[in-house]
Amino acid sequence: MGCSAKARWAAGALGVAGLLCAVLGAVMIVMVPSLIKQQVLKNVRIDPSSLSFNMWKEIPIPFYLSVYFFDVMNPSEILKGEKPQVRERGPYVYREFRHKSNITFNNNDTVSFLEYRTFQFQPSKSHGSESDYIVMPNILVLVRLP
Repeated sequence: MGCSAKARWAAGALGVAGLLCAVLGAVMIVMVPSLIKQQVLKNVRIDPSSLSFNMWKEIPIPFYLSVYFFDVMNPSEILKGEKPQVRERGPYVYREFRHKSNITFNNNDTVSFLEYRTFQFQPSKSHGSESDYIVMPNILVLVRLP
């Protein structure tokens, strides 16, 4: 008889625990999405008091732009109708700096700003210098040639 009382008590405890888990799960299904949305809006919203504002205003992560060119090796022969001989030149690497100014917070929850971008040549990451002489075809003219 003692064993069946323990079994009933354990079954009742498991039933109550299961019911609590079901209620907690239902509450979480309803509440968690709105809590996540609220936290995302709070942390991503761009206003001067937010943590992300300075990172948005001046991005701390460096951006690099790598540029490659095809240098025409035989430009005078091309004018005579020969096939072009080209060689790839580069990369010429530039670091991009972005800065936002004239930041205005509008009444309709939008932000207006001017973004300035400057590029600084990175000789240590480049294969070549900015003073390299490169001959490039004018594609528009080449298309019109017979």
